[in-house]
Amino acid sequence: MWNFMCFRRMLTPVLIQIIFWFVVAYCLFVGIYDLARHMNIMLALEILILGPIAARIISEFLILFFTMNETLTDIRDIQNVKLEHISKSSQHNKEVL
Repeated sequence: MWNFMCFRRMLTPVLIQIIFWFVVAYCLFVGIYDLARHMNIMLALEILILGPIAARIISEFLILFFTMNETLTDIRDIQNVKLEHISKSSQHNKEVL
């Protein structure tokens, strides 16, 4: 929770996933509605098939930047822990000598 409050973890990827599922539901609803009303069968099939795929690609592209940020943050945290460990070891070695 603290990482979220300090903006170390992002809220936007969760919002993007929620929006993605709303878009998928909308595409299914519109596609089925168009099929039921016999409006334009090709357009309805395109909405049913290509709509969720396009939404997924766009969502993944947007989430990619946040995933990269989280991965780089994790790498930084690991490096900080290693540096602290090395610093403590060198101080201990100086005390022994």
